[in-house]
Amino acid sequence: MERKIVDARGQACPQPVILARRAMKEPGSDTIVVLVDNDTARQNVTRMAEREGYLVTAEPSGEDVRLTLTPSPAGSQALDAREKAASVPIPPTGEPERTAGPLVLLIASEGVGQGDSPELGGILMRSFLHTLVEAQPLPDVALFLNSGGRLVADGLPAVEAACAEAIAHGVHSADVVLNILARQRDPGPPATILTPAALTLRHAPIADCARYDNLRRTI
Repeated sequence: MERKIVDARGQACPQPVILARRAMKEPGSDTIVVLVDNDTARQNVTRMAEREGYLVTAEPSGEDVRLTLTPSPAGSQALDAREKAASVPIPPTGEPERTAGPLVLLIASEGVGQGDSPELGGILMRSFLHTLVEAQPLPDVALFLNSGGRLVADGLPAVEAACAEAIAHGVHSADVVLNILARQRDPGPPATILTPAALTLRHAPIADCARYDNLRRTI
């Protein structure tokens, strides 16, 4: 029996769950060992694995936790039953059918929710974008509007770094984060200005401290 080892230590949720799910989809991996270093990751990976029909065994490994995921016949039967039930067509309810077309993802803000904690909204947006790659079906088109455009203009890592810098200085303001992002952008080379001949210096300025002192004494 081949064992697949997934090292999810140091990864913030939902990354441990995503890594474990990817390992489940790989062919030939009967037993999966997931290494985590926090209780939140242990709980989330355990719940996901049990829903997928795996038997989960947790054992301490130093400061970390070693989760062994083993396919369970009973769990697989329950999973098959859920998938079969989900595939049964739902009878029409008289509501109009949705027009077929591309699946569009609209992101109109750089954070999730509206509140007094923009850093929390950024963390939730990061988690959402990480889990988006595991969604089925994937969106056909992604539209970024308003402040959501900053996620693609500056890039999520740059936004995260700017938020971390603002939090480190104890300022929790969107204006401060925007200021940091503006400073991090490459301004590019300055424009070349052609100086007219009439304004060209004939004698380069020379620093003469003694002359300045004389002028100061006369005033």
